[in-house]
Amino acid sequence: MSAFIEQVLAFPTVFLTAGLAIVSIYWAFVIFGALDVDTFDFDVDLDGFAEGAAEGAMEGAAEGAIEGGIEAGLEGAEGALEGADGALEGGTEAAGEGAGEAAEGLHQGLGFIGFLGTLGLRRAPFTVTLSLLTLAAWAFCVLGMQYVAPMLSMLPGFVVGGAVMLGSFVLAVPVTSVTSRPLGPLFITHEGDKRSDFVGRTCRIDTGTVDGRFGQATVQEGGGWTVIQVRNPKDNDLSRGDEALIVSYDAQLEAFRVESMKTQEGRSEAVRRDRGEKCRT
Repeated sequence: MSAFIEQVLAFPTVFLTAGLAIVSIYWAFVIFGALDVDTFDFDVDLDGFAEGAAEGAMEGAAEGAIEGGIEAGLEGAEGALEGADGALEGGTEAAGEGAGEAAEGLHQGLGFIGFLGTLGLRRAPFTVTLSLLTLAAWAFCVLGMQYVAPMLSMLPGFVVGGAVMLGSFVLAVPVTSVTSRPLGPLFITHEGDKRSDFVGRTCRIDTGTVDGRFGQATVQEGGGWTVIQVRNPKDNDLSRGDEALIVSYDAQLEAFRVESMKTQEGRSEAVRRDRGEKCRT
């Protein structure tokens, strides 16, 4: 046991041991509710990165052109002709450099994000992926220093340690990819319907009557039914089992205003008859 402790606290494993300790403390806070799994989630999708990078390219080019033009214009204040030429050349050159740097950054960023997507490292939250990567790299580093380092004893210690640590991260990437993929669906957030989403739907009355102060109904939500408070201050024939239309939500009453489907059908029929009479006349 003492030999193992010495090994995990020796170079280079000590760096990964410290990282693993930080990860353990973080998950302890998550378990006790002090932090959330997505607290440090910096995951971005490929489309969003591409859009942001393209926007950055245009902004960089524009800013480069303006800055170059201003600098050249100030320098050209000594001579009107020289100033105009300098502003034009400086603005064009700065715009070209800004666009080139932005395009290069876009290409590199897309390549990196695409590489992470290929490895499956973006399917789980950033904190989960980082924790798995740290754990896998730590395990490979411990095994490497125990079994591989003695075979390279002819090399300096810092060279062997650095090589083992680098190799540990290289081996940890595919392991993290495989282990994080099944965990991705577990962290997908499913949002329930909002109150405004119920407006326009039909509901089933569950109380004997519905008036301006009392009434309950059930509305289908997802794979089940949700009980809601409903009101209708007008005279109506709503009763248990009737189907009603949700027309609005009253925030003060914290209830939905409903109307009988029979009334709605009667109004629609009256409108059709009225239109038919107008067409005949």
